[in-house]
Amino acid sequence: MKFESFTPSVESEGKEPIPFPQEESAVEAYLGQYEGETKRAGILREVFQEFLKEELENSKLFKSESGVEMPYTSINIEKLARRIYEKASGQTLSLEEKDLPPVRQQFVFATSPVIKDGDQFTTIEFAMHGIVKALPAILEKLRKGEPVENEEVVTVGMPTNVLGRIPPELAEKIVEKPFDELAGPYADLIAAHIQSREERPQGVELLGMSLGANLAIRTAEALMDKKVVTQDRGTDKKDIPFLQIRAEVPVSRGPSKIKPFQILAGFVLDGALEMASRPDVRRAILSKDGKAFKEATRKWLAEKGMEIQMSGEQKSIKNRVIRSIILKLGKGLIPRLETKITEVFGLKDPTSITLGLRAEAKKQKKEYGGTLGQNILSRTSPNERRFAVDMMHTPPWFRENELQRMDALAKKIESLKA
Repeated sequence: MKFESFTPSVESEGKEPIPFPQEESAVEAYLGQYEGETKRAGILREVFQEFLKEELENSKLFKSESGVEMPYTSINIEKLARRIYEKASGQTLSLEEKDLPPVRQQFVFATSPVIKDGDQFTTIEFAMHGIVKALPAILEKLRKGEPVENEEVVTVGMPTNVLGRIPPELAEKIVEKPFDELAGPYADLIAAHIQSREERPQGVELLGMSLGANLAIRTAEALMDKKVVTQDRGTDKKDIPFLQIRAEVPVSRGPSKIKPFQILAGFVLDGALEMASRPDVRRAILSKDGKAFKEATRKWLAEKGMEIQMSGEQKSIKNRVIRSIILKLGKGLIPRLETKITEVFGLKDPTSITLGLRAEAKKQKKEYGGTLGQNILSRTSPNERRFAVDMMHTPPWFRENELQRMDALAKKIESLKA
């Protein structure tokens, strides 16, 4: 296995800036909640621009032992914090603690039912959430000269994306069992990333949304087989990172008795509903900026060595694999009995919600409203934790608590400029 990396420059003299629709949606939502705070909104724009530069700089193509290739990127939050701190304060920080090993790594599975999407930027909102949450505390520690605990968010694109590659000799095996067969290449990438430093992270999280939940679960099991991570907190496992698995809107894990039909119909219905009701979804997918972002990042990456891989053969293979993935979702997925998973279901998600699930959530909220237990659902296995939240299939990226975190981050940076 190997990393095929490049070291792009983000200098853009003479070039148009890359439109970033997710930044626009974040700032628009912020100003909707904090009307008139245009100065802080400008600070947030600067943060998200630095974030995007880092995501582009860290984009790589991974080739697994089996020859499967997939794009990915990462954000080192401590490194980003240093760039922001130095720009905001005008001070140069000591070099002593640069490039700290992360104490926690989160691997996000970027997913899409179409080959034009599912790259390393498809679920970029999860990484944006990670930096907004972590930066204020890190910036304060940098200001005080205190030790910093570093975190990293890695977003892994699908091999079915236009930037990925599936070897022809593996196509039939992957079409037959896509989640089991793709778990190996994903595990190769994650293991290589975890083990790229002598000092291992204390904790690792695999986060899969929608069909990515299946990939996250099977990849986690492959990693545990390799003894790269563990879900056993026993004393003999102290040097192995502790693994958590988070499955957001895991369509294959829903309780529907008509799962194959509901998933396919649900994807169509949810797409129509979200496009009609959510400006952020429309902006990311249908808007001029959304299309321009995709075109600009693909061109930018191609200039630095990451070319689109869409020969006639690859297009055919990728389409077959994607069709297989979608059809196999309806057959469900059963994790190993010992695999510990946290699952989050959307009460308005047409791909997986049932009347029974909705009734249980309503009863739970009535009995435990205002407490941490109000969103908990009953377990279907000893190692499964299930929660119900008020959302559709795509998470609401800019809830009130997220906007509060964004305001706190802007205030912290504002104080550094003083």
